[in-house]
This record gives sequence, C-alpha cells and structure tokens, in this order.
Amino acid sequence: MNDQTKDELTADEQLVTRFIAGDERAFDLIVQRYYRQIFGFLARFTGDRDLAEDLTQETFIKVHKSAKTFDPARSFKPWLFSIAANKARDALRAVKRSLKTVDIHANQSDRDTSLIDIIAGDHEPPDKRMIEGERAERVKHALSQMSENLREVLVLAYYERLQYKEIADMLGIPLGTVKSRLHKAVMTFGEIWKAMEDEHRTPE
Repeated sequence: MNDQTKDELTADEQLVTRFIAGDERAFDLIVQRYYRQIFGFLARFTGDRDLAEDLTQETFIKVHKSAKTFDPARSFKPWLFSIAANKARDALRAVKRSLKTVDIHANQSDRDTSLIDIIAGDHEPPDKRMIEGERAERVKHALSQMSENLREVLVLAYYERLQYKEIADMLGIPLGTVKSRLHKAVMTFGEIWKAMEDEHRTPE
C-alpha cells in the first residue's frame, strides 16, 4: 500500500515535469486524474455545485499557468489542493452570506450518532431519503455557523480523509496547528450540534 502510494505520487510529479517540458498530454492526464476529486472537495466546501464547477476550472487553469513554480521535491496533491482551497476561500469571501456550505449526509438514524458518523459516514440507512432530509439540513446549518478555517479542516480531515501532514502542507501551517485546529473544529461542531438537537427536542 505504501509503495503504491509512493508510486502514485512519483507519477504525479513526473507528469508535472513532463508538462513543464512541453508535454500537454501530461497536463491532460493530471486533469483526468484529479478533476472529480477537486470538484468534490470544492462542492462540499462551498455547498454550490455550479460555483464548484467554475472553481475547478479555475484551479486547473492556475495549475497550467503556475506549473513551473511547483517544487518536484514535494508532494503534488497538497499543492493542487492548496490552489483549489485558495480559489474557494476567495469565492466564499465574495459570496459571504449566500454561502450554502457543505452538503454532507448522515449515515445513522439513531440519536447517538457520533460526530465522525455525521461527517464521514459511508453507509446508507434503509430509509436514506427520509433520514437525509431533516438531518442533512441540520448538518449543513451547523457547518454554516462555523468559521471558514475550522470548516475547511473538518471537511479535509473527515470527508476528504487527507492525512494531517497533507493538510499541513496544503494550508501552509504546522502539523501541530492542524491537530489543534481540527480538535477545536470537532468541539465547535459538537457544541453547535448539541444545541440544535436540544432545541429540536424541546417542545415550543
């Protein structure tokens, strides 16, 4: 598994090197390899698929223009994600209150579902559509109340499942900051979620 991951990273770096040398086909392969993943990240982070589509295009245009600034001694994926994240931050600042936030679906119907279940659930319950409606809207609302930097780390860690070091490289912050920021993000989400659950259960 580790050898495979290293091979994939090396292949990415080789593609960038080939593209810088004038091989446009290498750039096409980069786009094919990462387009869906970048689009998915941007769609979840912004909550707007149309905006995410535009930002994905802008991300790869930036990669095309800035490839020569890439350091082949480093991992390509965090560099690519950092460009996408910067595009998203700029767009969200422009949109401001129109932000719809992240579209994440729950995977459990019971009241004791953990935060990790809510953020990164993979399994669909039998009555998925019924559960998704109210619960997913509350997840969206909770995430919308979080600051941008906390929401970003939470999505990257729990939904995109990036490693701490990848997130640190991508955001340009120390590893310890990633861990402390993620801890704060989890705590913040938990507090918001609990308040919403309490309000939901309390009859008017």
